[in-house]
Amino acid sequence: MNGHDLVWYVGYGSNTLPARLDAYLGGSADHSRFGAHAAPRTLSPPRERRWITVPHAVYFAGVSARWTGASAFLSLTPSPDSDSIARAYLLDWSALDHIATVENAQTEQTLDVRASLPTQPGAWALLPVEPSTEPHRGKYDAALRLDDIDGVPAVTLTSSHVRERGVPADRYRDVIAEGLRDNPFGVDPDVYLAAAVERSAVVRR
Repeated sequence: MNGHDLVWYVGYGSNTLPARLDAYLGGSADHSRFGAHAAPRTLSPPRERRWITVPHAVYFAGVSARWTGASAFLSLTPSPDSDSIARAYLLDWSALDHIATVENAQTEQTLDVRASLPTQPGAWALLPVEPSTEPHRGKYDAALRLDDIDGVPAVTLTSSHVRERGVPADRYRDVIAEGLRDNPFGVDPDVYLAAAVERSAVVRR
């Protein structure tokens, strides 16, 4: 396998916590903190993970079916004065497709992120998510390409538009804070998240 078969999935919000990503890729029970996730037989765990910052602001909006309260998103518009902390995971493309499918609560199709991926870093494209009137489905319908890491594409998932702003539930916020706790940038998770909540009211996209 070569670099063309791999992608860096850039996780922010609760996906800075490796255990959260493990639930997506390795499965978890209904009574677990992350809820029920089927364990796909063909997916490999991350080959590597590393901390990075991205020049896009984290904000909270919409509604989470798992956590209640608002979900974390990443602004599509660069904002270098509001760098966000993220954890990048080196994955097979099939693993990213699975994450995108589960994050969007798809029922009938597996999303193909590479087929929609923009050719240039900084650009984004819509994913062909299933239409739904349920607010927790199809939320992460935009694939945002970030700067390549070691020559390998880096991609994150976010929303194509800013949903109604909101405040994250305490238990969701606790998971994000746990994921940020060992960040190497000297950033206090509580201060960082308080700033993200405050910022949510003014993010336009």
